Amino acid sequence: MFILKTEHTFSWPVRAAVPVDGGQFAEATFDCTFKALPQARLEALVKGEISETEFLREAAVGPWTGVESPAGGDLPFSEAARDQVIAIPYMRLAMIRAYREAMSGEAVRKN
Repeated sequence: MFILKTEHTFSWPVRAAVPVDGGQFAEATFDCTFKALPQARLEALVKGEISETEFLREAAVGPWTGVESPAGGDLPFSEAARDQVIAIPYMRLAMIRAYREAMSGEAVRKN
């Protein structure tokens, strides 16, 4: 059954390849709560009418789990912390990829 909601949020895993010394990558993962935006916003992103940063400021609404502060311990979600994460190119791309995967049903098709 499908329930039509005026606003839909969901938690989805974000997986990023973090560059490390020696030309290698380490995997970083966290779960982020996204807001399902209208299709027009995704189309605006694809057309280049809005930036990835602007899109993620609308879509990544928190809370999140698995994000750690530099001092250690969990880093609570806030707009400022979100903006710091999406300012990192590989994290921004990973968040966009996670959102698009969730919206396309790609994970369902893989299983």
